[in-house]
Amino acid sequence: MLTLSLHAPRREFVRGESIEVDVTLRNGDGENMEVEDISPFSSSLWFRATHSSGTIKEGSPMSLFLNEGFEVGPIRRYITLEPGGTLSASADLITIVGELEEGEHILSASYFSGLDLSAESDEIPVRVLKPRCGYSKTILDYHRIIHTPFRTVWLNQEQGANTLFMMERSQRFPTNLKSNQRILELDRPYKVLPSTLESYGQAAEHLLWQKDQTVNIAVLEEHKLRDPIHTLKLPLPQTQLLEPALTDERGNLHILTVGIGDDGLQSFRLVHVPRGNELKVSRLGPSFGKLGPYSLMFDMERTLHLAWAPTTGKELYYGICHFSEAANEQMSVKKLAVSDSPISILQWCEWHNSEEGGYLTGICYLTIDRKKDMDEFRAHIMDSRTGRNIRYSSFAFSSELGLRPVQIAVDFDGKPHFLLTDTIGKVWFKSFRRPDLTPLTSARGQRIRTSDFPTILVASDFSPDRAIYLQYVEDASYLACKRLESF
Repeated sequence: MLTLSLHAPRREFVRGESIEVDVTLRNGDGENMEVEDISPFSSSLWFRATHSSGTIKEGSPMSLFLNEGFEVGPIRRYITLEPGGTLSASADLITIVGELEEGEHILSASYFSGLDLSAESDEIPVRVLKPRCGYSKTILDYHRIIHTPFRTVWLNQEQGANTLFMMERSQRFPTNLKSNQRILELDRPYKVLPSTLESYGQAAEHLLWQKDQTVNIAVLEEHKLRDPIHTLKLPLPQTQLLEPALTDERGNLHILTVGIGDDGLQSFRLVHVPRGNELKVSRLGPSFGKLGPYSLMFDMERTLHLAWAPTTGKELYYGICHFSEAANEQMSVKKLAVSDSPISILQWCEWHNSEEGGYLTGICYLTIDRKKDMDEFRAHIMDSRTGRNIRYSSFAFSSELGLRPVQIAVDFDGKPHFLLTDTIGKVWFKSFRRPDLTPLTSARGQRIRTSDFPTILVASDFSPDRAIYLQYVEDASYLACKRLESF
């Protein structure tokens, strides 16, 4: 007799959370059995989640690949299972049946072999609760966006808790969740920053949150917290962490900061936090006035690229620093442009190089010329290597709206798109392809506001659906995602 057992370590979850289960197939007969394997590339396992309303969501481990648009078939591999022998597998149901709505669910699993063997598991009751997302931060690493899922940390503040989660969305279809892991409980609602990863799939990553002049650092291994959380004293007074930090493949953490030096001026410091070695701090140079909008990126050669503008100036600066074992690294700085109006926001981006092939890396920045009746927005995309202006566009809207930028996103055709907010916090989408503003609404038809943490996600250039998506908090509860338009 063939038996199948299903085990869920936890029975209570919030909406969108990973639901991890273990299954075990056992030969209860006194003779050998030829059974089909239960690997992730097999379709022999089938999972179901039945809501109390009767709604059923189901799928196999192959659903993960099919939902990503890969045309793959199951790999059938048969093995001999001795009497009393077992086969075991683990799965995250969020990648198989998708997100479960609030309420009571019954989980179950089935096994069907191509050799006419089958087994049914016992049923497991679980409860899915409504979360209350009070904070969300998504790393937008445009240098790695083609192959790397979107990583978001968020806080569930339901019933006074501050439970931190790490969520991953597919870079091919951002509506697909790949993981949403519960990480730790915080004593208060800090603004937690996830590090960017040198290579997706590496074991180590970091979470950081600032408290006065110290930084708390949580080290994760395979998405699990590795105790203890340690504290780092910042090198200068009035220090600001610049995001993102970088976790390299060896688990070392690299943080760029800006603070007030002995001369009373702002300057940059690069802080290296090695695993098991002494802290190293390098002074990289001045910020040329009080730091205003900026965008930070680390390339695959462990080189830091920083674009920034002073708060009151019209200059665009570009700094580059190669990581070194030397005592004091230096940042080479050049002035890329002087704009006609103060720079409001800027962002590193990548797009197709139609002339040479591959991709170009550049900076998109936005200025606003506020006039009596109209506000004119001017967007520039520059090649950071040459300082050449690649694309220019402008648009204008009534000054009564009081629009200001929330985010720039550049698609892989090199077209900029914008999230804008008005004086009462409502969020608008301005596409490069349309002259008008699009008011953004949730799935329930409510206007999306800045308090809903809206974030544009540009799907990977390798996605079958080259499109722009929006992640936001639905109904003050959970992080949702919707498609905005193709590019």
